[in-house]
Amino acid sequence: MTLPVSQFTLVEMPLGGRLERLEENLFALYVPRVAAFDFFVEPRLECYVTHETEPIPCVKVVSKSCELFGSPFVQSLNQCFDIHVEGRITWPPPDEGTNGDAAAPTLVSTTVIDFLFDPPAP
Repeated sequence: MTLPVSQFTLVEMPLGGRLERLEENLFALYVPRVAAFDFFVEPRLECYVTHETEPIPCVKVVSKSCELFGSPFVQSLNQCFDIHVEGRITWPPPDEGTNGDAAAPTLVSTTVIDFLFDPPAP
């Protein structure tokens, strides 16, 4: 995890997603299109990404906004929800194995998602 935050856009995104750097530590994540029946959705999330060293090293991702692109019905839902996401990826120091060898490095991911939805009137 030594890659500077400003270079995270160099990381390839799975399934055709895209990561775009907007400012020093502000990124836009474009989620690939999901289609069902006669509608589709393409979410775009803006997130702040920081690298912290205390109390243990981590990369912290905090959402700024989320906007839905897609069919007219999907886009009408933008006024009906609010979402906040905070994720942390940590890499605690490895423990020594029983024979004195260092254990393989481990990544730990923790994510909290708060989602409020006020459905539109029928």
